[in-house]
Amino acid sequence: MAPLAFSHRLVARAVLGLALVIVIHSEARSAKPPKAKPEVKVEIRRAEAEPADGLTEAIVAGTNQKVYLHNKADVTNEDIADAKVIFVEDKYPAIEITFTKAGKKKMAVYSKEQMGKPMAVLVDGVVITAPTVKSKIGDKAWIQGIFTVTEAQDIANGIKSK
Repeated sequence: MAPLAFSHRLVARAVLGLALVIVIHSEARSAKPPKAKPEVKVEIRRAEAEPADGLTEAIVAGTNQKVYLHNKADVTNEDIADAKVIFVEDKYPAIEITFTKAGKKKMAVYSKEQMGKPMAVLVDGVVITAPTVKSKIGDKAWIQGIFTVTEAQDIANGIKSK
Protein backbone atom coordinates (compact mmCIF):
# COMPACT_ATOMS: atom_id res chain seq x y z
CA MET A 1 0.00 0.00 0.00
CA ALA A 2 2.84 2.38 0.75
CA PRO A 3 4.23 2.29 -2.81
CA LEU A 4 0.78 3.15 -4.21
CA ALA A 5 0.40 6.16 -1.86
CA PHE A 6 3.85 7.34 -2.96
CA SER A 7 2.87 7.11 -6.64
CA HIS A 8 -0.34 9.11 -6.06
CA ARG A 9 1.67 11.87 -4.41
CA LEU A 10 4.15 11.77 -7.27
CA VAL A 11 1.38 12.01 -9.88
CA ALA A 12 -0.29 14.82 -7.95
CA ARG A 13 3.00 16.77 -7.85
CA ALA A 14 3.55 16.18 -11.56
CA VAL A 15 0.03 17.40 -12.41
CA LEU A 16 0.44 20.44 -10.18
CA GLY A 17 3.81 21.21 -11.80
CA LEU A 18 2.33 20.83 -15.29
CA ALA A 19 -0.57 23.12 -14.37
CA LEU A 20 1.89 25.70 -13.09
CA VAL A 21 3.89 25.52 -16.34
CA ILE A 22 0.70 25.92 -18.39
CA VAL A 23 -0.38 28.96 -16.34
CA ILE A 24 3.04 30.61 -16.62
CA HIS A 25 3.20 29.90 -20.37
CA SER A 26 -0.34 31.21 -20.86
CA GLU A 27 0.40 34.42 -18.93
CA ALA A 28 3.64 34.95 -20.85
CA ARG A 29 1.83 34.58 -24.18
CA SER A 30 -0.99 36.94 -23.21
CA ALA A 31 1.28 39.57 -21.68
CA LYS A 32 1.33 42.75 -23.68
CA PRO A 33 4.72 43.98 -24.88
CA PRO A 34 6.02 47.07 -23.09
CA LYS A 35 4.97 50.32 -24.68
CA ALA A 36 7.63 52.06 -26.73
CA LYS A 37 8.69 55.53 -25.66
CA PRO A 38 6.57 58.07 -27.50
CA GLU A 39 8.20 60.06 -30.25
CA VAL A 40 9.18 63.59 -29.38
CA LYS A 41 8.99 66.44 -31.83
CA VAL A 42 12.34 68.20 -32.18
CA GLU A 43 12.75 71.49 -34.00
CA ILE A 44 15.69 73.80 -34.44
CA ARG A 45 14.50 77.29 -35.28
CA ARG A 46 16.05 80.63 -35.97
CA ALA A 47 15.64 82.95 -33.02
CA GLU A 48 16.38 86.55 -32.21
CA ALA A 49 17.35 88.25 -28.98
CA GLU A 50 15.01 91.20 -29.64
CA PRO A 51 11.31 91.26 -30.55
CA ALA A 52 10.24 92.02 -34.12
CA ASP A 53 7.15 91.71 -36.30
CA GLY A 54 6.24 88.11 -37.12
CA LEU A 55 8.29 86.59 -34.28
CA THR A 56 6.84 84.64 -31.36
CA GLU A 57 8.11 85.29 -27.84
CA ALA A 58 9.25 82.22 -25.91
CA ILE A 59 11.02 81.61 -22.62
CA VAL A 60 13.75 78.99 -22.37
CA ALA A 61 12.56 76.27 -19.95
CA GLY A 62 14.01 76.59 -16.47
CA THR A 63 15.34 80.12 -17.08
CA ASN A 64 14.14 83.69 -17.50
CA GLN A 65 15.79 83.97 -20.94
CA LYS A 66 13.45 85.29 -23.60
CA VAL A 67 13.94 84.54 -27.28
CA TYR A 68 11.86 85.48 -30.27
CA LEU A 69 11.17 82.60 -32.62
CA HIS A 70 10.76 82.53 -36.35
CA ASN A 71 7.70 80.50 -37.38
CA LYS A 72 9.40 77.88 -39.56
CA ALA A 73 11.63 75.09 -38.26
CA ASP A 74 14.96 74.83 -40.08
CA VAL A 75 15.73 71.31 -38.83
CA THR A 76 13.33 68.62 -37.56
CA ASN A 77 13.33 64.95 -36.55
CA GLU A 78 13.56 64.00 -40.22
CA ASP A 79 17.02 65.57 -40.35
CA ILE A 80 18.32 63.58 -37.37
CA ALA A 81 19.85 60.12 -37.89
CA ASP A 82 20.61 59.26 -34.24
CA ALA A 83 20.47 60.59 -30.71
CA LYS A 84 22.13 59.45 -27.50
CA VAL A 85 22.79 60.73 -24.00
CA ILE A 86 26.30 61.92 -23.22
CA PHE A 87 27.75 63.67 -20.20
CA VAL A 88 29.46 67.05 -20.45
CA GLU A 89 32.33 67.36 -18.00
CA ASP A 90 31.38 63.82 -16.90
CA LYS A 91 28.35 65.06 -14.95
CA TYR A 92 25.88 67.16 -16.98
CA PRO A 93 23.50 65.17 -19.21
CA ALA A 94 23.22 66.27 -22.81
CA ILE A 95 21.87 64.73 -26.00
CA GLU A 96 24.28 64.19 -28.86
CA ILE A 97 22.45 64.23 -32.15
CA THR A 98 23.88 63.03 -35.43
CA PHE A 99 22.36 64.58 -38.52
CA THR A 100 21.42 62.84 -41.72
CA LYS A 101 23.28 63.87 -44.87
CA ALA A 102 20.49 66.35 -45.67
CA GLY A 103 20.40 67.54 -42.05
CA LYS A 104 24.15 68.19 -42.09
CA LYS A 105 23.75 70.39 -45.18
CA LYS A 106 20.86 72.28 -43.56
CA MET A 107 22.86 72.84 -40.36
CA ALA A 108 25.87 74.13 -42.31
CA VAL A 109 23.72 76.76 -44.03
CA TYR A 110 21.75 77.49 -40.86
CA SER A 111 24.81 77.99 -38.65
CA LYS A 112 26.50 80.25 -41.21
CA GLU A 113 23.39 82.46 -41.53
CA GLN A 114 22.61 82.43 -37.81
CA MET A 115 26.18 83.16 -36.60
CA GLY A 116 26.11 85.34 -33.47
CA LYS A 117 22.38 84.83 -32.97
CA PRO A 118 20.36 82.44 -30.80
CA MET A 119 19.46 78.98 -32.05
CA ALA A 120 16.28 77.73 -30.43
CA VAL A 121 15.98 74.00 -29.77
CA LEU A 122 12.39 72.98 -29.15
CA VAL A 123 11.20 69.62 -27.84
CA ASP A 124 7.45 69.10 -28.12
CA GLY A 125 7.00 72.85 -28.62
CA VAL A 126 9.02 73.91 -25.57
CA VAL A 127 12.28 75.81 -25.97
CA ILE A 128 14.75 73.76 -23.92
CA THR A 129 17.86 75.73 -24.87
CA ALA A 130 18.76 78.71 -27.02
CA PRO A 131 22.53 79.01 -27.30
CA THR A 132 24.24 81.61 -29.48
CA VAL A 133 25.68 80.10 -32.65
CA LYS A 134 29.43 80.62 -32.43
CA SER A 135 30.76 78.32 -35.14
CA LYS A 136 29.73 76.17 -38.08
CA ILE A 137 27.76 73.10 -37.08
CA GLY A 138 28.68 69.87 -38.84
CA ASP A 139 27.25 66.39 -38.69
CA LYS A 140 26.84 66.33 -34.88
CA ALA A 141 25.57 68.70 -32.23
CA TRP A 142 24.86 68.59 -28.52
CA ILE A 143 21.60 69.65 -26.97
CA GLN A 144 22.31 70.94 -23.49
CA GLY A 145 19.64 72.23 -21.20
CA ILE A 146 18.35 72.00 -17.70
CA PHE A 147 17.18 68.41 -17.57
CA THR A 148 17.82 65.22 -15.63
CA VAL A 149 19.47 62.09 -16.96
CA THR A 150 16.03 60.48 -17.27
CA GLU A 151 14.63 63.44 -19.20
CA ALA A 152 17.67 63.43 -21.51
CA GLN A 153 17.22 59.69 -22.11
CA ASP A 154 13.52 60.14 -22.83
CA ILE A 155 14.31 62.88 -25.36
CA ALA A 156 17.02 60.80 -27.04
CA ASN A 157 14.75 57.71 -27.16
CA GLY A 158 11.89 59.82 -28.49
CA ILE A 159 14.07 61.19 -31.27
CA LYS A 160 15.20 57.68 -32.21
CA SER A 161 11.62 56.33 -32.25
CA LYS A 162 10.72 58.34 -35.35
